Amino acid sequence: MKETRVSIIGAGNVGKGILSIIQGMKEQGQMSEAFRLVSVSDSRGTVYDTQGMNPAKVLNAKEHGDIFRSGYQRMNTEDVLGLKADIIVDVSPATRDGKAGRDLYLESFSLGKHVVTANKAPLSFFWKEIMNASRSAGKDIRYESTVAGGVPLFNLRDYCLLPSAVIKFRGIVSSTVNYVLRKMKTGLDFNQALEEAGKLGIVEANFRDDTDGIDSARKTVILANSLFGTNMTLNEIRYQGVNENTRFDNVQGEQRIIASLDVTDGKVSATSNLETLDPGDPLITLKSQSLGYIMKTGFSGEIFVAGLRDGPIETASGVVNDILLLAGFRRN
Repeated sequence: MKETRVSIIGAGNVGKGILSIIQGMKEQGQMSEAFRLVSVSDSRGTVYDTQGMNPAKVLNAKEHGDIFRSGYQRMNTEDVLGLKADIIVDVSPATRDGKAGRDLYLESFSLGKHVVTANKAPLSFFWKEIMNASRSAGKDIRYESTVAGGVPLFNLRDYCLLPSAVIKFRGIVSSTVNYVLRKMKTGLDFNQALEEAGKLGIVEANFRDDTDGIDSARKTVILANSLFGTNMTLNEIRYQGVNENTRFDNVQGEQRIIASLDVTDGKVSATSNLETLDPGDPLITLKSQSLGYIMKTGFSGEIFVAGLRDGPIETASGVVNDILLLAGFRRN
């Protein structure tokens, strides 16, 4: 197998999860020496070694608050694309306009690098531009973990449902807003519910992206574009969330923020709204930290896929899976 060199941009909870998984696979003999980690970046800068880095060493330094403690060479993050890497992994926090991620991906493609991302913002604003650049450069972008964390979705569609077109999609694709929603319905106020979610590691630094429903809306846009071939942006979608003023007085039944996509007379409708679930709806069975979806297909019927827990390590596993696909990894 050809050597694959990887640069990781983002060393938050998901980034640390990626390092942990890579190290675990190495220790178990699952990952070839042909896989080489060449740089890791966080908000303060980048450490690198073109000869290859020990993920455990970087992870330990990050856990103690500073990747620079790893002892590897330092550089500015804006210079990372100058390193000889085959795959750029973007697990940095989402920005409001997605422009930083878009620029990173376009430059990566132009320099002959593939992209793996869990960052939703660039794809929810610049889908067409990014995909056109990917095709023009002959480089891939994989984005499995942008929508359902570690729950297989796009890779399931790409490798297991080739005869079938997707006709309809309904899913719980954002754990934080739904976790806060459910806790508020039990009697906690917004801040108490948010604090509990924070203890589980499922809240971003800018929690309003989650609770205002923007995170789920971004994911719904990506679903529309990937599954239904639209060129939708975040500005075109209706979405809801929860906040300090949300009240559930006299509300009957289970409610969730649901990403819903359908086609009527050739037109795709996409929403991310608060819905009351019917008792027989499979989505009602999902637990407070679960993600899952129902996907209706042309020849494969209706498929219900769910993960019992959504968290940083599950999202990281989806990112690593995308890296391994691009690296040509196969199980023995």
